[in-house]
Amino acid sequence: MVSCNFSQNDNYPFEIQSWLSSRKIAAFSLFASRFIYAANWFNLSPAVNNIGAWYGIPVSTVGLVFTFFLVGAGIFQIPAGMIASRIGPKRTSVIGLAIMSITSFLALFAPDFLVLILYRTVSGIGAAFFFSSALAVLSDLYPENITSMTWLNNACFNLGGGFGIVLMTWVTGGYGWISNSLLMGLLTVPFVFLMLTTVPASEQFARIDLPRVRAKMLGRGTWLLAIGFSGFWASGYEFPEFLKSYAETIGATPSLAGAVGSLALFSGLGGIVLTSWIKKKDPIVSSILMSVVAGIGIMLLPLLGIAGITVVAIAEGILFGLVSALEYVLVIKSEPERRYRPLRLGLFNSIQILFGSILSLFFTFLLSYGYTASWVFLGFCVIILLPAVLVERGEFRP
Repeated sequence: MVSCNFSQNDNYPFEIQSWLSSRKIAAFSLFASRFIYAANWFNLSPAVNNIGAWYGIPVSTVGLVFTFFLVGAGIFQIPAGMIASRIGPKRTSVIGLAIMSITSFLALFAPDFLVLILYRTVSGIGAAFFFSSALAVLSDLYPENITSMTWLNNACFNLGGGFGIVLMTWVTGGYGWISNSLLMGLLTVPFVFLMLTTVPASEQFARIDLPRVRAKMLGRGTWLLAIGFSGFWASGYEFPEFLKSYAETIGATPSLAGAVGSLALFSGLGGIVLTSWIKKKDPIVSSILMSVVAGIGIMLLPLLGIAGITVVAIAEGILFGLVSALEYVLVIKSEPERRYRPLRLGLFNSIQILFGSILSLFFTFLLSYGYTASWVFLGFCVIILLPAVLVERGEFRP
């Protein structure tokens, strides 16, 4: 039985019986849930063409499914952080994962495309409830090693997203996108119960301190950091979502295209060889340099064949895993009050997602003119917004 005692003066907020083993089990549950959470993000990526045929709409319109998922995730990051500051991050994250499972089931009954968009928007709301709260719990479990644990958390996202693309490519090809959505809902249910039973309960507070919440939300540093990396964030979402479909348009078979698309996520694990080196460098400078390389790689896609695209997919996966881990560590370390870490992370994510959603809308619109315009636009946005990161650099110095 896991018992928890939060104290504002403790270096380690959890006092857990059988400390090491319980802490590891809780971390495993969080990583496993992050894995299936990511699969829920990307499970419909292999079904873009199938959904278009099902509802009789073009691929550019199907892209709205992904955009409105982001809208739901972006808008509700801050409310989710506020709720977590009241009921605790564990409960908030469990609610989020349960919402994602339920909406996968509801998609089976979508009578038209607009209803499907509604369900995916609600699924995005579930994603908002899960992410920042689960990461806040992880930072409480491992305050002494948060950089490596955040990278592992991101690596689980890459694995889960790749798993979702590979598995659902096979499921969608053989049984249709409806079976894809049904299976995703079924696979998510056990992870909801895993978190309920193995992750220690979080501290609850009597009320939401609105003046304190307002002060946290108005911090310039978080806003500028998020805006500066919003182009990079958008690329990390749109690149793997559309890479499979793009590979098919230049002649790859569906199975090969699915493999290439999943590489953009699986290759994030390759970043483990660089984490020790990265931790010794200035995180802001390192993140900016890696983002510039990622942006250039995306802009070069229209000039490359399948082999070149595969190389870019691997590089993008590694860079995205490293940069996103550094971003979240910067935000966590800049917030001294554990109670407000979900809110600070939620604010950061919300800004990134909302700005990224705008970029995603333009990316989707440009698909009407072909992939070349979309890839060049996306890579350009990764680079052009980066100067905003430097404005409040002092707040995030290690």
